[in-house]
Amino acid sequence: MLRPIKVDEKMKEKMLVQAEDDAMDLPASVDWREKNVLNPIKNQGDCGSCWAFSATGALEAQHAIATGKLLSLSEQQLVDCSTDYGNKGCNGGIMDAAYNYTQHHGIDQESTYPYNAGDNKCQDTLAKKADGLSIGEVNGFYMLPQTDAALMKALMAAPVSIAMYADIAFQLYSSGVYTSFLCQFAGESINHGIVAVGYGTEGGEDYYLMRNSWGPSWGLNGYFKIKRGGADGDHGECNVLEYMCVATLKD
Repeated sequence: MLRPIKVDEKMKEKMLVQAEDDAMDLPASVDWREKNVLNPIKNQGDCGSCWAFSATGALEAQHAIATGKLLSLSEQQLVDCSTDYGNKGCNGGIMDAAYNYTQHHGIDQESTYPYNAGDNKCQDTLAKKADGLSIGEVNGFYMLPQTDAALMKALMAAPVSIAMYADIAFQLYSSGVYTSFLCQFAGESINHGIVAVGYGTEGGEDYYLMRNSWGPSWGLNGYFKIKRGGADGDHGECNVLEYMCVATLKD
């Protein structure tokens, strides 16, 4: 789950301000599963650490696109060690805080700091075996504007760490393009971190392709499709446009 958050005016100041309504040059579909930049689906288990998996899932892909090397980064390190940045381990967190921590502390690979779905004392392993991203390799982050065009344009470059409102029905998803009547009662709430990895159209219905962290037996082998598009000014189906965070990597 996500640490309670509202995208307020202060956070919106960090969002890109240029107009994002020109979708003329966007391809009809994007699917990063086809590009060998995504690890096998992971499973957060009985721990509210979706935010950590959202952060690493997008960051792993960005690094792979930039370097040609796909790492599996340590969600457990973020769970254990980013509390000083506002995260609460298995009790929730948020992705920009995870990127802020990674910028200043680096992050190990999962093989060095393995996941155990619990809250533990932070283990400082980078000094012993710096096999992940070193301090400064992530040099910041920014928030996307809350529009379909902004997310679709960003997805042309890399997967994106985002949040949504996951209702009870979402847990039962198995196939198709997800929509939920219940999400209209969510207001601007978001409670689940995921990774946007593409978009397309199925049976005439536009969708986003998302990566979840509930294991490969859930949904479409761990992925799901959710309705794309809506009225101007809304935040997408189940608030998928409410919070979209992109880490920046040093050149």
